[in-house]
Amino acid sequence: MLIDTGDKYELSAAFHTFGIPATIQDSLTARLDRFPQAKQVAQLASVIGREFSYSVLASIPGEHQENLHRYLNTLVGAGILFAHGSSTNMLYSFKHALIQDTAYSSLLKSARKSYHKLIAESIEATSPELVETQPELIAQHYTKATENEKAIPFWLAAGLRALQHSANLESIVHLKQGLELVDSVSDNSLRVSFEMQLYSTLGPAIIATRGFGDTEVGDTYHKLGELPQLPGNKPHIKFAVWGQWVYSLVRGELAKAHSLSLKMQQAGQDTNDAEILIEGHWMLGDTLFWLADFNTAQHELEQTIELYNPELHHTHAYIYGQDPCVAAHCYLSCTHWYLGNLDKAYAENAVAIQLANSLHHPFSIGWSLAFTFMIRMFGREFQEAKEWSERTIAYCNEQAYPFWINAATIVHGWATCMLGDVKCGLLLIEQGLAGWDNIGSIIVRPMFMGLHAEALGLGGKEQTDNALSIVDKAIALAKEHHEVASELDLHRIKGELHKKNGNLIEAEASFRHGIALCQTYRSPARKLQAATALYQLLKDSEKKQEAADMLKSALAVFDEGLNRSIIKEAKALVENSSIH
Repeated sequence: MLIDTGDKYELSAAFHTFGIPATIQDSLTARLDRFPQAKQVAQLASVIGREFSYSVLASIPGEHQENLHRYLNTLVGAGILFAHGSSTNMLYSFKHALIQDTAYSSLLKSARKSYHKLIAESIEATSPELVETQPELIAQHYTKATENEKAIPFWLAAGLRALQHSANLESIVHLKQGLELVDSVSDNSLRVSFEMQLYSTLGPAIIATRGFGDTEVGDTYHKLGELPQLPGNKPHIKFAVWGQWVYSLVRGELAKAHSLSLKMQQAGQDTNDAEILIEGHWMLGDTLFWLADFNTAQHELEQTIELYNPELHHTHAYIYGQDPCVAAHCYLSCTHWYLGNLDKAYAENAVAIQLANSLHHPFSIGWSLAFTFMIRMFGREFQEAKEWSERTIAYCNEQAYPFWINAATIVHGWATCMLGDVKCGLLLIEQGLAGWDNIGSIIVRPMFMGLHAEALGLGGKEQTDNALSIVDKAIALAKEHHEVASELDLHRIKGELHKKNGNLIEAEASFRHGIALCQTYRSPARKLQAATALYQLLKDSEKKQEAADMLKSALAVFDEGLNRSIIKEAKALVENSSIH
């Protein structure tokens, strides 16, 4: 259109005769149209993507194969493509995304579908490494070709691969794309099979990113449980039971959780399936811990550990969301602590950390870190609780695990208050509790409310009155959901708050109620804490002898963990007492 006249360019004809493209896309289309034979290669390449390899393009059947090198060189010379890489496997990319879009949009829809199908089939047949590492690429091509029955298994594979690499948000996207296609599958049995596999993989990914109590977790496992039990699909029913159990547990529906854990265990016994039995035992052990049946919980958790073989069962971490043996060690550490086996509690906690790290499974590592600060919180080891909660927050922020972040924030705030920085600590507790509510968690909330009340009690009378109101609500919530494990320490906290307000009769009644409750549910560690508080209240009264006898009796059952703070505090009080 222009003539070089030496010092300037001039139009070769009148401007209106040139037919200048009205849009950038028209301009790019015109550019492609100058190379009609190479245009087909550009169109096919645009269907592959912004970047593509010579080997993939050459593997697709069609007339373009005969002069492929020449056509590609033409497109490179025209500035439509860039070429880079080695001569054995040259890589190409469109110079700009607009050029790719123009080439793609110039195809008829029927041609696009045909190309997408050819590309997917070619990659599947000739590129096993891409099938393994980028199943979502094949899934996308089959989806655009409306070959949905072929696309769904690749979306499933992509979701599972992302889950195994802890790319949970990516996994959710892939799995949901697969679920969007299942209604188009005409064969009922195949459709149900696809849904079962997709939902059972989706559940752990949602749990990791949003927490166990998120409503979508409940919806996902409810849908999984509603699917018909067709021949060949029965193994996936165990995921539905597990998912409904964990959702019920975290939502504080402990009776339902107990029933579901028994159902899982029975299924394992009926089929003699070790995988189902392992999950069933730890599910029941976890549930019984919160119901304060500590001895039975210990037995169930030990059964989990005994049946578990890391070589055979390490994949549980990916298909259920966390490793069952790590979870069993975590809950066994808590169970031992409540039973007064303090050395065993800390030993089990150390094993959980070691196992989780050896498995390199991030969410299981989050479990082990969280239960480490919980054990320190139980034992009122403020500095250690603060340090471990800080480590958990740092790790889970990196991995985006809100469930453990919120729990750690609450404990970190409580420990901060107990170490002297009440203003900062209370802000953290309130932040953590708000997050706990946002992810739909009711389990442990009464215990966390107790920590909040105890921290508030470090303030003046107005704060203490507010704290008493909170601890009463916590006790009511624990009773409503039968969360006895959390209630056991709440009466001690309530007694301490009454003591601060000078309500000594109410304080004594709360401590005695706590001792009796701990005696009923056989928790020596919590009983010792309540007995210590009662003795400190009555040591200058006429009831000193009785309180001292109760403290000595509570202390006498301990034959391990003697260097732990709750034991050392009680022993110091007994030794400094003038009563023998």
